[in-house]
Amino acid sequence: MRRAETTPTSTGELPKRLLADYLLAVADWRCIQMRRYPHDARQARAADGLLALARYVADLPDDDDRPRRLIRAGRVDRFGFSPYPAIDDAVIHFRLDLVDEPVDAFLNRLVRVARADRRRSAAEDPAVDGVLAGLAVLALRTANHDPDRALELLVHRLSRRRPKDALVADLPRPRLARALEAAMPRAWLEDGR
Repeated sequence: MRRAETTPTSTGELPKRLLADYLLAVADWRCIQMRRYPHDARQARAADGLLALARYVADLPDDDDRPRRLIRAGRVDRFGFSPYPAIDDAVIHFRLDLVDEPVDAFLNRLVRVARADRRRSAAEDPAVDGVLAGLAVLALRTANHDPDRALELLVHRLSRRRPKDALVADLPRPRLARALEAAMPRAWLEDGR
């Protein structure tokens, strides 16, 4: 009797894959921004940095617990990993302004951001970020992923003071703009682009 060959899977493989897939999705979004803003060399640099970061994460040893820590700082659904806003914001801006930040140093910084975000979220109402993220994705998808138009749609919706939007109705415009920017990769993923 022949035994079936099995490939051992460790607990470190799934978080690495989820995190690497998320990073690739953000890199894809950054490539779209590169085409949208061809004069901005930072877009290409950030896209290349995100690809290098995704490769680095995929090649980490299974006993490195940083991917697992980061996956816990978000949620996993049918679209993959969606981090909490502070992590998403840090990833979106990777190598946009800090040109030569090493990928290992950035991964360590992300873990610190996740820890700080967890403390902040415990002190604040976590429902605000959830409602705002959902509205931001909806606005982006409605506006065909145009962030300026999506911001106007979001501001208009919140000005109507619907009871279901009460948690986020009084947020300042810059916070709404940051939420839209952070929601762009997720909106692209949900549209299957």
